[in-house]
Amino acid sequence: MTDINFLTLFHDRLDKCTLTQMANEVVELYGFPCVLRKWNGFQTALDPLYQDISTLDESNEELFDYKNTHVYIDYNRFDKVLSSWGMSMTENTTLQSMMKLDDEPAEDDIVEILYPYDGKKYKFKIGSADKHKDICYRVVLNIYYTDHIKDN
Repeated sequence: MTDINFLTLFHDRLDKCTLTQMANEVVELYGFPCVLRKWNGFQTALDPLYQDISTLDESNEELFDYKNTHVYIDYNRFDKVLSSWGMSMTENTTLQSMMKLDDEPAEDDIVEILYPYDGKKYKFKIGSADKHKDICYRVVLNIYYTDHIKDN
């Protein structure tokens, strides 16, 4: 008896479009609602303290394009990372997650997760994003820390 590999069957021989739509449905059904803030790339800002290197000024709303979407994260892993919120940054404060192929996330984009269980918004920065078999994006989310002080 042979094993049937659903992913290989659809990806190599049948309809990859159907497989992409199915992955999108899973992300929307089981994922957390979020806002993907994609840097539109037309302007960078100098570091506010030293004025020597260019940085992304995330406080300027015009530098980002916003997209309401979903991100799939394992709930147990998400809960463990949130319990370490505010503590020192370690290698365990990253999340492996999946996003839809249409979202086209990139490194250094910002993901704001609207967490439905406590009504809070959590901010993550995408550390890396790569296509998973051309059906969805596998992204690494890092807890987002700003490296400069904002004027209030």
